[in-house]
Amino acid sequence: QKVVDVYSEIAANAATSTAELATAISKTASSAQSVGSSFESTSAMMAVMIEATRESAENIGSAMKSIISRYGEMKSNPAKLIDSEGEAMSLNKVDTALQSVGISIHDAKGEFRDFDDVIMELSSSWDSIDKNTQRYIATIMAGNRQQSRFLALVSNGDRLAELTEKAADAEDAAQLQVLL
Repeated sequence: QKVVDVYSEIAANAATSTAELATAISKTASSAQSVGSSFESTSAMMAVMIEATRESAENIGSAMKSIISRYGEMKSNPAKLIDSEGEAMSLNKVDTALQSVGISIHDAKGEFRDFDDVIMELSSSWDSIDKNTQRYIATIMAGNRQQSRFLALVSNGDRLAELTEKAADAEDAAQLQVLL
């Protein structure tokens, strides 16, 4: 029921359909969960990218899968990622790129932060980042092929926050829409 409610609420508030959301999520659900992205946040991210690009749900789902894969990549043995003073070093290229704008993908314990938290933080500050740095981050996080989809996501931070909130408050949305 939760899945139907979230899809219904997002579809009612975005330029996408429940079928498109289901298709996009089917491409990336397990990888999103593995990096700590909630179902609601992942659905909102997919909706923002579908709405902004009007590309097929398959393309958007595949793009998100690539972005998540880059985010969760480990460049070496995690035990070797602590310097001599006990400080966590860069986990991967994404971490290095985001650190250039003051965002870290790891917490104080050196563990990965939830993907959706990092994306929300990045998208909320996106407009204050210079264009060259934006391109650098987009290339590192999404690669050349998925860059436009990633840019559609992070450059629409207000919309992402709005749809994420609607998804989180979607209880009984499907039933209410049937009554309307």
